[in-house]
Amino acid sequence: MRFSFATLLLALGAVALISATPTPVPQEVGKAPPIPQVGRLAMPRSPKQSGIPLAATRAAIPADNPQTPEKIALGMRLFFDGRLSADGTVACATCHDPSRAFTDGRSVSIGIKGRAGQRNAPTILNALYNKTQFWDGG
Repeated sequence: MRFSFATLLLALGAVALISATPTPVPQEVGKAPPIPQVGRLAMPRSPKQSGIPLAATRAAIPADNPQTPEKIALGMRLFFDGRLSADGTVACATCHDPSRAFTDGRSVSIGIKGRAGQRNAPTILNALYNKTQFWDGG
């Protein structure tokens, strides 16, 4: 029996996906999920990472608004800061958790006061390459 390289990669990807599927997160009623801590998974990656052409990354960054280490550090601070939410309990990272591939692993996201939303949090991985996207991922 012969398999192509693409078939093998597809099968390995499926196994990895099944084994990496997170278990559902229990939710305390009336309480927002905890804000994740900054960790290794949240650190910016090199624009030279494999799989993404460097030219595509450079083209996606506006020439009149280049990235700087200071902007990246500020973005990380704000991403994990609950003070930007209405009651201080939810941050961007609450729904876009780096340890869950920048999603929250839920069918619908939970916000302030433990209120369930109407949609789940899409991943923000590679969002730099999205041409248009509403705040809710649509």
